[in-house]
Amino acid sequence: MADHQPDNDNTQSFSALGGGLLVNHYRIQKPIGAGGMGEVFLAEDTKLGRKVALKFLPQHLYCNDSFKERFIREARSATA
Repeated sequence: MADHQPDNDNTQSFSALGGGLLVNHYRIQKPIGAGGMGEVFLAEDTKLGRKVALKFLPQHLYCNDSFKERFIREARSATA
């Protein structure tokens, strides 16, 4: 994760998502990255027994339809 964020960066921290937390059927293990579109965590898919990356879009971006669409396009690209 970045040590310093610019003053104009509105990225919200999801650091409260600590290791062991379950989000649906994904067990959060550790943060692996952050940027303007949110934070990414290493997690375990408890149904399929595999490692996955979960990205969380900050609420202030989730409320913006164009950012939400970009987020979905990015997710589709990553799985292709």
